[in-house]
Amino acid sequence: MTTTDRKTDRQKTSHCPTALTIAGSDCSGGAGTGHDSEMCRVAARKQVMDDVLLSPIFDSISKKGYASAFSPSQLEEAASQGIIDHQVVALGGVTLDKLPLLESWHFGGAAMLGSIWQQPFAF
Repeated sequence: MTTTDRKTDRQKTSHCPTALTIAGSDCSGGAGTGHDSEMCRVAARKQVMDDVLLSPIFDSISKKGYASAFSPSQLEEAASQGIIDHQVVALGGVTLDKLPLLESWHFGGAAMLGSIWQQPFAF
């Protein structure tokens, strides 16, 4: 099955993401603010994409003042509702020591930028 076929198949067999209720907010109108609307967008994008980046999970390392958009309890709730799963990749402030925490929130992967850029290269 090709990537396109998987996406098409997922669209046909998955429940409509707009029927979700996240943190007490109904996603059906596409409205909502902050965490709720971002999680609604993630749920919707997972229906048509193989992977989705969610950011910033932690305070940015490379962008001073760019703070985390989610509290630990919001990420736990999104994980328990199946919004965060193998399709969602964490980005923003990710370091090696935070990987077990990301795994506990069911992220399918993690992307690191700032923590790698700050490492000295040994050639």
